Amino acid sequence: MTFARLPRVVAERDRLALGDAPLTAVVAAAGFGKTTLVEGWRRRQARAAYGTFDAFYRTNARDVGLVLADCARELGAAEDVLVDAIGLLPPDGDRLGAEFVFRTAEALRGIGEPFVCFLDDLQGLSAETGRDVGRLISTVADPQRRFVVATRIDPPWPLQRWRVAGFAEVVTADRLRLTGDEIAELLPPELASRAPAVSRVTGGWPAAMEVVRWRLAADPDLDLEKEVLDLVDYVIEEVLPELPEAETRVLTRTSILQHFPASVAVAVSGEVTAARILHDVQRRTSMVTQLPDGRYSYQAVLREALHRKLSQVEPEAEEHLHRRAAEAWLDEPDTFSTLSNAMDHLIAGRAWTEAIELTRQRVGEIDRHARLDRFVGWLDAIPGRQWRDDLEMALLYCYANLRIGRPAQALEGLHDPTIERNARAAAVAKLIYAWTTGWVTDPREALRLCDEAEPVLISLDEAAQHEGIPQFPGVSRFELAAGIAAGRANAMLGRWDEAAEGLRRMLRHRAEVGAMDQAGVCGSLSYVLAMQGDVAAARAYAEEALQLARDAGLANHHVRIVPALLGQAASSVVTGDRDAALATLRDAASRCRPLRAANLLASCGQIAAMAGVSHSFLAEVDPPLTAATLPIVEQFVTATAARDRSRLGDHAGAERLLQTTSPHELTLAAWVEILLCRAERRSVARWLLRLPVPTDRHGRIVRLLAEASVAASAADASRRATEAADLATEGSLVGVLMNAPAQLWERLDPERITHPMLLEAAARLGTRTALPETLTSRELEVLRLLPYVGSTSELASRLFVSVNTANWHRSNIYRKLGVRRRRAAIERGIELGLVTPDPHG
Repeated sequence: MTFARLPRVVAERDRLALGDAPLTAVVAAAGFGKTTLVEGWRRRQARAAYGTFDAFYRTNARDVGLVLADCARELGAAEDVLVDAIGLLPPDGDRLGAEFVFRTAEALRGIGEPFVCFLDDLQGLSAETGRDVGRLISTVADPQRRFVVATRIDPPWPLQRWRVAGFAEVVTADRLRLTGDEIAELLPPELASRAPAVSRVTGGWPAAMEVVRWRLAADPDLDLEKEVLDLVDYVIEEVLPELPEAETRVLTRTSILQHFPASVAVAVSGEVTAARILHDVQRRTSMVTQLPDGRYSYQAVLREALHRKLSQVEPEAEEHLHRRAAEAWLDEPDTFSTLSNAMDHLIAGRAWTEAIELTRQRVGEIDRHARLDRFVGWLDAIPGRQWRDDLEMALLYCYANLRIGRPAQALEGLHDPTIERNARAAAVAKLIYAWTTGWVTDPREALRLCDEAEPVLISLDEAAQHEGIPQFPGVSRFELAAGIAAGRANAMLGRWDEAAEGLRRMLRHRAEVGAMDQAGVCGSLSYVLAMQGDVAAARAYAEEALQLARDAGLANHHVRIVPALLGQAASSVVTGDRDAALATLRDAASRCRPLRAANLLASCGQIAAMAGVSHSFLAEVDPPLTAATLPIVEQFVTATAARDRSRLGDHAGAERLLQTTSPHELTLAAWVEILLCRAERRSVARWLLRLPVPTDRHGRIVRLLAEASVAASAADASRRATEAADLATEGSLVGVLMNAPAQLWERLDPERITHPMLLEAAARLGTRTALPETLTSRELEVLRLLPYVGSTSELASRLFVSVNTANWHRSNIYRKLGVRRRRAAIERGIELGLVTPDPHG
């Protein structure tokens, strides 16, 4: 490996300037640019000599003596003294000998000018010859006669004592590592943005940086990890042979570990000195990193090199080492990380039985940490014949697959004959499916499955033994788990009263429900109460759900807090804070997408529609998702889309769109607003009378606003609007008032509005961005022609008008739609449902 391209950064770094100590020792593994650094220092000296050693000198001390004599001669030592010294070299070549050391020291001390003597690759010397060189240096070196040595391993000298005494300065691999700024300086300007990634992958190792730099120039998009691993052979040939046998044994055995504490390294390697060895290797090679928490980690290239070395020297030991590692991790403080490491090693060590039992014992903990993906991955890595006939593991596997968004694998497992032949297992299978399907696929199916399974589940709860049936994760009784699943399903279906009653009943059994499942129940109840208009209670339950998740350390990513976020978003909508609602919905959707929780994403769209925004969060998932047909979602989404269309002037199209669903008590504002554009007030009033009377506050407010809009007199309209405002006062539901039919605000006399809530709603509506101007019937006709005509003259011909008149209509359409070009107008019209796309493009 050469560093010819790195001299400016490696050899001329100000932070690595040669110090004033009598001895400077550069101790680092191969590939850290020691020779380049030493040569750079040498060029700056007025009087200097350079000598280098290689493996040949390990058995030939005479040649070492000749190199030292040549250095002394180059520095200006007396020739006669050097000739005498060479004559004193022992003939057997085992060592330099005390006489040679004394005479050469005398020659060097006789030099009248300051000098620096550079000695490279001292690792090539035998231990005895190395000690003789150390005696020579300790005899001669002072501030005027300095020595610089470079070596891959610690020389057999008391370096640390010399360092403390000020005699020696030690430069280790850590100081030779390239910094992020130095790496950025080495890269071409157009690749400087990749410097952090290069720094992370190479660890600042100059050898790795050299490889990456010239390959990046050829391919800026290359895989850095893969390129650095090309240095494995270099590490095996140049770095590992210099390590003592005990160090090599510790490193190769611990190469099966990822990030590990010293205690695990001791257990796996069988060496009580493992911690000291790791520290020493870190200092010399910088390819071992000690993390802030005290754990060690190998640079990828060193780990791969060590693993290959292990396969060579102990080919039969790897499985045993993995099992030993698993035991060591389980002896560490109990965390999910230690469990995860232990499981990985049990599987790598083919300890299938132990791995299965450990997952069986700890599945609740795995679920609490939202890492059922790991549980599934572990079982997938274990041969199926080891566990698929085990009812408990088969059911848990299906449960985990459903929870991580793999329904196909779960259904395949739930229909396994092993499960279907056992009535109790089949009932638990239905519960497992119902538990997740309410959020992912069809909540009506979840309710049906809960009803079917309930008798068997109750008998299971009453039985002393479950006969291989696993305890339901996070819930102590199967009946209770079914009740939670049913409550959530009713919430998804918009059955607020049933959902609220069921979820409150479940919360009376908190002691039997795990923290994250409590969070799910509180979150679902928050969503239900917000939809009913009980904002104070909704926010309290949402905060409780989030606090439970925070206490469990899972608030940042767990999907079970999404209902709480939906509750918060719905509360923001009804209190008039649309921006906060939309921000919360984006957060909720980001948690749903990885698990492909279609129904929860559809509910995000429902609440966005409540805020007057037509947006499909399902469309953001790739590949696309389809939620179950949820009437509550369809009713809100359709009502908002129809209202948008009506406000642009397409009242007939809006009414046709409304007729594809049925009115919901909370969507009556949109229905009445659209119907009043198409029918007389008395007709709409009679239609309204036929609808059921709502029972919750939110529904009653919406109903009163709708009735006010169709009231026979302005006085009656004002009275009903005031009643609605009175109901909205508790919880400050100004957002519900702002959503009233547009015709109501036209009927109310601004000078006679006195209710504070109505005044606030009117003021907020006045500061909102104006709604798009209504398109006239002629403008709608022109807009619908735009996809089929290519020029203004063709448009004029189709309309039987002049070109100027056609241009005038088109300009009005562009202004009202907020666009500047024909294509944008067509796209906006399609988005609003005002234009049918041209099937031929």
